[in-house]
Amino acid sequence: MVQTALITGSASGIGLGMARAFAQAGMQVVIGDVDEAAIAGAVAGLAAEGLHIHGERLDVTKAASWKTALDRIEAAMGPVDLLCNNAGVGQGRFADGAPIGLADMPERLWRLVMEANATDRGRVRRRPEPGMIGTPGGRSPASGGWVWNI
Repeated sequence: MVQTALITGSASGIGLGMARAFAQAGMQVVIGDVDEAAIAGAVAGLAAEGLHIHGERLDVTKAASWKTALDRIEAAMGPVDLLCNNAGVGQGRFADGAPIGLADMPERLWRLVMEANATDRGRVRRRPEPGMIGTPGGRSPASGGWVWNI
């Protein structure tokens, strides 16, 4: 049986590398990202390498986006066997290029950083695949599923 991997924040960088590796290993792969143009580019780029990847818009900071994405993935591909919580945002920089420290971080940026980097890890566990989350580390004997928080 072919396993399905969902990788958040995977239209570029480390997530895109994971998508490539999992597809090369024979998994069905879903690139989940907030940037639809980047998703399209990543899917096209991997297709040029002979890899078949699915793209799904996913804003990890929004519960409704998780529900929509998981509903669509399950309908098209079945349950997710491997979830890689890779999406995240940095704390940013000032206009002069200096990093923004925690003490100087505007409230709006603080909330975005926390939503994307911390809250989403728990949010998805409110709607786990059946039996996926059942033992420490996310592995469940019932489904063989894994959750990776990167």
